[in-house]
Amino acid sequence: FYRHALVAAKHAANHFERENVDLVINLGDTIDGKCQEIDKHCQEEEGHIPFQEQYQDLDPGHGAVDDVVEALSEYKGKILHTYGNHELYNLNREDIGMKLDIPFVREESGDLVGYYAHDSSCKTVKFV
Repeated sequence: FYRHALVAAKHAANHFERENVDLVINLGDTIDGKCQEIDKHCQEEEGHIPFQEQYQDLDPGHGAVDDVVEALSEYKGKILHTYGNHELYNLNREDIGMKLDIPFVREESGDLVGYYAHDSSCKTVKFV
């Protein structure tokens, strides 16, 4: 995983807020695809405390998404999150939808798919 990702996300959120950015689009793969193996990758770091000792009832994937959402919380504008395979390795679609505020719908095929539309404030751009 990228060690400074949360610091970079906080920095970006502060920049977006200072610059009055109208809309932020998070393109997915917000978390590391190997969140479930966090202890395997960090065990040799000095001062490492195993994840389950720190967060007894929290799944590493859920914790990682929560950390990113918290890091981005300095930005008060609209964030449209998408999801990628890394989220799908760690969370089910219902949990992704709840944590990232992505509306999911069940299509005729039975697949649960998350997407939404957003009209820009200038009314010249529509995101789908």
